[in-house]
Amino acid sequence: MSLNTDALRLFVLAAELLNISAAGRRLGWVPAVSSAKLAKLEQHLGAELLHRTTRKVSLSLEGADFCPLPARSSRKRMQQWPPWVSKRQRSGAR
Repeated sequence: MSLNTDALRLFVLAAELLNISAAGRRLGWVPAVSSAKLAKLEQHLGAELLHRTTRKVSLSLEGADFCPLPARSSRKRMQQWPPWVSKRQRSGAR
């Protein structure tokens, strides 16, 4: 099965905005459709690309590796990492 380009566009936009619903709206989709497309992409890849809570979205380590966006800044990227990633591990990423 090939990757769905709509889902990829959604992921890139959601990674940039750190908001799945807003990314979906920009693409003309309701939030439920956006969530379903992203979940299907993650299932296809076998990795969680975005960490989600009811109040916050952040890139997972796999999502940061997969995202085709240039590293916006190492400082911004480190802020998105989950708290269990040590400062030493963070400083090694560029």
